[in-house]
Amino acid sequence: VINKSGKMVGSITESEIEVAILQGNPTSTEIEKIMNPEPQIVRLDDDVYKAFYIMHLAESEYILVVDNFKRAAGIITMKEILTLL
Repeated sequence: VINKSGKMVGSITESEIEVAILQGNPTSTEIEKIMNPEPQIVRLDDDVYKAFYIMHLAESEYILVVDNFKRAAGIITMKEILTLL
């Protein structure tokens, strides 16, 4: 989730949406109310091993990449990392 200035302020996954629906939240519920405000991130200048380590600990299939101003720069998947190692 990115704000108007391009800063990453959170993330939302399919499972978070599913949980919100199962909890009875209406489809008009604001993303801000169900997003993860502190997702796992790496910076552009971090190495692939740091991304792998964080993803491994979090048991995550992806990690968000941000620049030094915490603006979204991309997403790395575990599959992409494994092709590099």
